[in-house]
Amino acid sequence: MAKVETNVNILNGIREAASDNYRSLVPIATASNLQDVGNPILSYTPVRNEFLSLLVNKIALPIIKARRFRNPLAMLKREGSPLGYDEEEIGVNPATAKPFDAKSADLLAQETPDVKVAYHRMNRQDRYDCTIQFAVLRAGFMTWGGFDRLTDEIVQSLYNGNYIDEFAHTKKLIAAGVADGSMCTVPVAKPESEATAKAFVKAARTAFTNFQFPSTQYNSWARSGGAGAQYTAWSDKDRIMLFIRSDISTEVDVEVLARAFNLEATDLMGRVVIVPDFGDLEGAENIFTVMCDFDYPVIIDKLFTVEDFRNGSNLSTNYYLHVWQTYSTSPLNNAVAFVANSVPPVTLAPMLQSESIFEVSVADIQSADLAVGDGIVTGTSKYLSGDNAIVNVWGPGNFLALQYNADDWSEYEHVYIGLTNSAGSGLVDIKDDDTHTATAKITDKYSQELIIKAIKGGISKTWLYSLDNLTLEPESR
Repeated sequence: MAKVETNVNILNGIREAASDNYRSLVPIATASNLQDVGNPILSYTPVRNEFLSLLVNKIALPIIKARRFRNPLAMLKREGSPLGYDEEEIGVNPATAKPFDAKSADLLAQETPDVKVAYHRMNRQDRYDCTIQFAVLRAGFMTWGGFDRLTDEIVQSLYNGNYIDEFAHTKKLIAAGVADGSMCTVPVAKPESEATAKAFVKAARTAFTNFQFPSTQYNSWARSGGAGAQYTAWSDKDRIMLFIRSDISTEVDVEVLARAFNLEATDLMGRVVIVPDFGDLEGAENIFTVMCDFDYPVIIDKLFTVEDFRNGSNLSTNYYLHVWQTYSTSPLNNAVAFVANSVPPVTLAPMLQSESIFEVSVADIQSADLAVGDGIVTGTSKYLSGDNAIVNVWGPGNFLALQYNADDWSEYEHVYIGLTNSAGSGLVDIKDDDTHTATAKITDKYSQELIIKAIKGGISKTWLYSLDNLTLEPESR
């Protein structure tokens, strides 16, 4: 009886939105007069066209939502402009403190804010087709079961096809930062025992806590090639989302997670989304969980419309659902993936003073005190000039001569090395290099960092080394 009532509401909703001519010919629908409603619709082409147009475009969709696939990730969509191809996202770094100076004369000095701008381009333009034959339409007014079939054909063919694809696109989007190396990753053992589950919860709790403090660690501004200084971001506690693979969710109790995050289980449930997988990108099977700010995924509807074309030769009507969307991620918001602990480290060391690179002595490039510590490079970079292979390509300046080390280079698909805000070459793949050595030109030690990005089995691991403590020898006059 509930289905009959729904179908009556659909028919009367169409009648209410229709023209005066339609209402004069089509009676108000009841549970017992389906054929009386159908006769004028089937007999008069203008009435039939108006019925189908309203059924597909306006009336049926909100009423028959219960029959469609519900995309559990649809809440990630954000509002944007329906016009244009690009969406602009702006972030501003916190101002840097300066010491008080009673004799300061910089009253009129200007301090330009460090503004970061990211652009998100529309990258999905799909179409879904559905043909309604006159025979199906006629059968739809014989019984209420026939009418169910009519509306189901529209829902299954058009709308469900789109919503299922949206779900797949969103899963892939959440994991894409791992595949391209822009997302921060935390290697963990797969939580499949009490000990490994506790270790996983501990790692998640650490990230959840750290998200709430200003940091450059978890946003991808630098790792995705953003210019200038790194971006400082933080996430409000109530905007942190956790996307967890279904097989992992059976090993990690939500109440345990809630206690670890100092939340009520009911509060956490609203921000935990279980997904069967993270899409079909290479290495996605190694992603257990993604934690991110609610604003990290950028999903924007640009166009959602249905067009139709009536084919008089075979008494059918074609419907075309057009869906245009933007799928992107924000480099200004926090995100971290907990992945299988499967990427061996690639380490970094200064080349020896007795060695040379590109026929230039390392002793002419850097001092013997150059050292690489835990994410920090210290020592002195000399000013290199003259007629040599390095200067002839990159020009004079401060360089580093570096040795990269790994236990087994054949384990990796790629090992990219270089500098953020590179002087020109960007990241270079040295996986198959004979010596695994490289030079790097330092143009601004405060905005640049040495970067190593190793990829194994589709999983990426990134190491960054600060140059803030590096001494740059000036050009001799």
